[in-house]
Amino acid sequence: MKQRLTLATALAASAALALTACSGGASGAEDDESPTPSAEESEAPSDLTGSLEIWTDGTKFPAVEAIIATFEADYPGVDVELVQKNFSDIGNDFTTQVPTGEGPDIIVTPHDAIGNFVKAGLIAPVELGALADALNPVAVEAFSVDGQAYGVPYALENIGLIRNNALTTDAPETWDEMLASTDAVGAEFGMVTAVTEAGNPYNMYPVETSFGSEIFARDDQGNYLPELTLGNEEGFAFAEWLGTQGPGGTGAFDPAMTDDIAKQAFLDGRAPYFLSGPWQGADIREAGLDVDVLPVPSAGGEPSRPFVGVQGFVVSAESENQLLANEFLTSYVGSVEGQLELFRYGPGTPALTEAAESPEVTDDPLNAGFAAAGADGVPMPSIPEMGLVWVPWGRAQVDIMNGADPRATWQTMADNIQQAIDES
Repeated sequence: MKQRLTLATALAASAALALTACSGGASGAEDDESPTPSAEESEAPSDLTGSLEIWTDGTKFPAVEAIIATFEADYPGVDVELVQKNFSDIGNDFTTQVPTGEGPDIIVTPHDAIGNFVKAGLIAPVELGALADALNPVAVEAFSVDGQAYGVPYALENIGLIRNNALTTDAPETWDEMLASTDAVGAEFGMVTAVTEAGNPYNMYPVETSFGSEIFARDDQGNYLPELTLGNEEGFAFAEWLGTQGPGGTGAFDPAMTDDIAKQAFLDGRAPYFLSGPWQGADIREAGLDVDVLPVPSAGGEPSRPFVGVQGFVVSAESENQLLANEFLTSYVGSVEGQLELFRYGPGTPALTEAAESPEVTDDPLNAGFAAAGADGVPMPSIPEMGLVWVPWGRAQVDIMNGADPRATWQTMADNIQQAIDES
């Protein structure tokens, strides 16, 4: 990459992409039987040439390497350089280098970085075409801003209630039912989950939503708006309930509980339930536990709606080969083969529906369970204002667990966050 595409080049690329999408047949709105785009069915010119640089972390490196091998075999005139970087460095280095005309053409990223990337003009739109209807709609929403897609997602992650079947086969639908189940088991711990002294709003969120509380307002298309809604009556109802669940109440949530402590208690058979995500799968399988994953029980009467985190690929706004990058993303990363290759090297449900429904995914109780637990999930907000929420949100929750006045603490939190948003 050396310089920004000229307007003429960008328009030509967009036109080519539109023709590519149209040549594949009718869209999902016109024909619900449209096949999922695949590498073999791609209508991109067979003589595509050029080079791409892609950044990924070590976990996904073998999968991306395999996808690139297929891409280069189909397009002998294409050369792709794959660079392995620490996961935590990819976003920072991308943000620093792209404005200078340097950096990669494509990176792997979580969707909650999209808002800041778009605001800074760092990434280019991606024309999904027929692929949009073949992907999980939550995944598409997560990688979109104002209705425009800015990447191709490959995996969705959300938490669920992991149950040790050797200790209980109960399937509690409410929080009270879960507490009664843990009492009946009589293990050292009941439900365990990471809280920590900093709080863990991510893990608490599905329970909070069961009271009808959300973070931000949404527009008619479901896009998050920078209008804080935590300080509404539903939020206060959650806060008051949370005040009964700390060490001085039911003990369900304990700020002294870290992820390592919670996981070890569950792996040792000292807790029947573990509120966590698919990233725990490898350790659970290694321990040989017989488990199922259940939806998070409701405490407030409404369905629990966990955050859904989505992983995907985005294209640099400075890439000289955006048509080539889009072809790689939509026809290769977005293919069944590509999505399953990525699935084999990390947690999460494939974003492509056809891949998510394959036996390789559904035959594993962990994979199937987390997918079901996330059926009512919502994308974690990616708007820049979300970065101002996490710390005060977590601190307020811990203070309430430790006995602070729920309503006053929650109001102060909401006021402080709103002030930070107003000043940003």
